[in-house]
Amino acid sequence: MATEKKTLATQSSAFAVTSLVTGIVGFVLAWVPLVGFASSIVAVVFGILGIRKKTNKGMAIAGLVLGGITLVIGFLVAMFWFIALAAASTTDPTILNSY
Repeated sequence: MATEKKTLATQSSAFAVTSLVTGIVGFVLAWVPLVGFASSIVAVVFGILGIRKKTNKGMAIAGLVLGGITLVIGFLVAMFWFIALAAASTTDPTILNSY
């Protein structure tokens, strides 16, 4: 029974650490649209799993929050690039005044 509890604690600790590390990596690389988005999804998923296991809950919450913030930042960066590329690809010079 003690071995099972230790294994569950180690597993949930790994979820929390993974969530925190991928949340930090996603936050640092949020300006890269696909890398930041993928790592933030991993941070959110592992953050939820870490919170459900009830050990190292603080690290899991931190990873979850960083992942959520990175999702928002990644979405804004992707929208910026989409608008910038759409504006740059047009031949109409008046389109730039509308943004």
